[in-house]
Amino acid sequence: VTTCDPYTEYATTLIVFESSVGDACAALQCMQAEYSRCQYQHPQHGSTSGVLNHGSVEFDSKEGAVYKILLHGEEDAGLYKLRVAEAIANDHCAQATAIDGNSVSVSSGSTFPASIDQTPYCAPNPSDAMFVPTPSVWYTVTTAERGVLTAS
Repeated sequence: VTTCDPYTEYATTLIVFESSVGDACAALQCMQAEYSRCQYQHPQHGSTSGVLNHGSVEFDSKEGAVYKILLHGEEDAGLYKLRVAEAIANDHCAQATAIDGNSVSVSSGSTFPASIDQTPYCAPNPSDAMFVPTPSVWYTVTTAERGVLTAS
């Protein structure tokens, strides 16, 4: 569940509750979840604003359960886009999707709702390293012999 989207024009926070009695709002229980932030720089009102923090949350859902999502601003109100999707299997390095390096492999997918990774870019000078600023996914390739591997 995320508001990480260029359309969301203000800093947002998300909180997820499970309703233990059908759809009742009187019996909400706060979900144990992985809450995170993503950052986007937004054009607003014809100019470029600063970087805004948007809310994201990932949790283990149960079949047939009812969840309520509270979306609110940190200091403001405005337009937002809320996305709900199943978690991506290769969202973290440890869960990288394997690709066969000994034949032609094609993989497609979406980086929504991937998280923003705290892995630095490779840079010739380590002091120039920057972190990946957008949602990302991981793949792993193992080759049987030495040669040139092309990823495009």
